[in-house]
Amino acid sequence: MLSSHQILRSHNASKITVNRPAPEVHSQMSDIARANLSQLIDYSSIRSIPEIWDLVKQRFSQTVALHDLHNQAEIKLTYTDLHQQIQQFVAGIPALGIEANPREAVPNRVALSADNSPPWPIADQGIVMAGAANVVRGTTADAEELLDIIQDSGCTALVVENLPLLRKLQQHLNSIFSFRSERSF
Repeated sequence: MLSSHQILRSHNASKITVNRPAPEVHSQMSDIARANLSQLIDYSSIRSIPEIWDLVKQRFSQTVALHDLHNQAEIKLTYTDLHQQIQQFVAGIPALGIEANPREAVPNRVALSADNSPPWPIADQGIVMAGAANVVRGTTADAEELLDIIQDSGCTALVVENLPLLRKLQQHLNSIFSFRSERSF
């Protein structure tokens, strides 16, 4: 069931409006619901997903954004930490030869193979923030499938989660990337 204060998308896809509850509904709300409603963020100035990170970092700086208990060492990142790590990742993208070119109809594509863990959203958002498009696949796919995805999508770079995955793909990467660049794998 939809509540009276849900976010509705207008016909103009770039504008999102928030319907505030009528006064009689507001008086029936719990204290928790009223507190949550008062903390809504105005995203109307946002034009792309990467622009959200500055707002979220400011508003929720010390709130835990990612908490991974399944790693060898527990990982806990606040929104400030997460924003900083995304920015560090973005700074490394030019070393891959990837540069944003807004005049291009199709952005550079970067293959990202990672599991659902803290490195994945850091790399994912870093790639997008750098102006490239993600071509995502989990690490459990077999090498042939990953290589097909990389080649068929026209990726110009590859980001992998770990060394074992890189080794699984390594023997085939030169043939995929060498014809697109002077640099070989």
